[in-house]
Amino acid sequence: MTITLKRLAQAALGAAASASLYAPASGKTGMLKSLTLCNTTDADVLARVHLVPSGGSASASNALFYDATVPAKSTFDWAGLHVLAAGDSLRASGVGITLTASGAEQ
Repeated sequence: MTITLKRLAQAALGAAASASLYAPASGKTGMLKSLTLCNTTDADVLARVHLVPSGGSASASNALFYDATVPAKSTFDWAGLHVLAAGDSLRASGVGITLTASGAEQ
């Protein structure tokens, strides 16, 4: 199977983690390898990042980060590996945060 490295998502976040920022393409498995949360404001911001299973919603039970403080005018970086199956999604919130997610699809 072919593994394609790619930017999975890049977006300015809102107040609610309801919108999907990334979901694997049909028939694919997504691999989240890194996240950067960039605070573009002059104040600390609380950010939430969720790996939501198919048919689910963002909640404390699927949080990767829950109210993580991103200091003013700085970034928060994470590296690791999480697998997203078909139907799963990456969701996040934090007004003033730009999220960039990188990884691969297989």
